[in-house]
Amino acid sequence: MIHNRINDVAQLTADTINQTGDLIQTNIKDLTQYHIIANALFSKTVTSFRATWILCKNGFGQDAFILVRTMMENSVTLAYINLDPKTFVPLYVNHDWVKAYKRLEDYNKLYPKKPNEKQVLKDVLDNYNRVKNNYPRKDNWSGKTILDMTIECGLENYYYMVYRLGSVYTHSGLDSLGDYISKHGSIYDFRLGERSNEKTDLSLITACSWAMISIQEVCRAFSLDPPECCQSVLESINNITSEEEIEF
Repeated sequence: MIHNRINDVAQLTADTINQTGDLIQTNIKDLTQYHIIANALFSKTVTSFRATWILCKNGFGQDAFILVRTMMENSVTLAYINLDPKTFVPLYVNHDWVKAYKRLEDYNKLYPKKPNEKQVLKDVLDNYNRVKNNYPRKDNWSGKTILDMTIECGLENYYYMVYRLGSVYTHSGLDSLGDYISKHGSIYDFRLGERSNEKTDLSLITACSWAMISIQEVCRAFSLDPPECCQSVLESINNITSEEEIEF
């Protein structure tokens, strides 16, 4: 079960997300490519927030933290783009041609007897050759690791608190399996998809924190002040995380 106070913060966070959306729609009429990307990353982040909340309500705390890691990646991406939009927006957008080229390679390996449409093939190859030299690391649009990006954005402390733990549950390493199996004497007990309330409070309060960071960054992209209620959410988060009453 989610602690009542944390659930209240989640509700306040959801209300603040809605106010942020209303603020953007009311004040912004002409959307640039930068604005569209910023708003899309914000939308993706807060959608993951709501999905995290649903998982926590149902007792799937460990798997909820996988989505918290996703929230962090989206928020860091937006924060990094905000550092230099003129440089980073084209890099972010054009990297899609690198990914499209990779998908073509995968397709040809999977279906060697099914050739791609000539026009599609030409478009992808032409654009890939146009942009490929901008990406020394073909698997990464920014050329930086997620840690490097968080450091440049002043968010490195969150990396160690969120990304490392989120990666444990995202990947199938041995360090994650203890949450899905227990031993009673010589008998092993497997969860088999059953609920586990462990990590629900931690996942949800951390998701609230990243939603607030995302709100701050999307408002920065639109040159808007965040809604006043953001301060209430941040104060509530700080009060909860500093108290000994709730164990994480």
